[in-house]
Amino acid sequence: MQAASPKSLNDSAYLNLARCAGISEGLGGDASGFDKLLSAEDGGREAYILDRAVARRIEAAREARHAGPDTKAHLTAERDGVCKALVN
Repeated sequence: MQAASPKSLNDSAYLNLARCAGISEGLGGDASGFDKLLSAEDGGREAYILDRAVARRIEAAREARHAGPDTKAHLTAERDGVCKALVN
């Protein structure tokens, strides 16, 4: 049995990262950077956190796909600001 690698993101930041991936997908962007970090960070997390992350991602993607122009602008700013900071 292999030990889980140490996590650098707390659960809250991990859930926010999942939201970022969903926003990026919903806006038609590339979520691969977010996906890489999510995969690297999922080891050792409780199952309910992983489930919540999936739900947040789906919800954020749906929100972005159905957003009006003002909300899309807000989501784009979130993706390009807070979300990029999580990956970097």
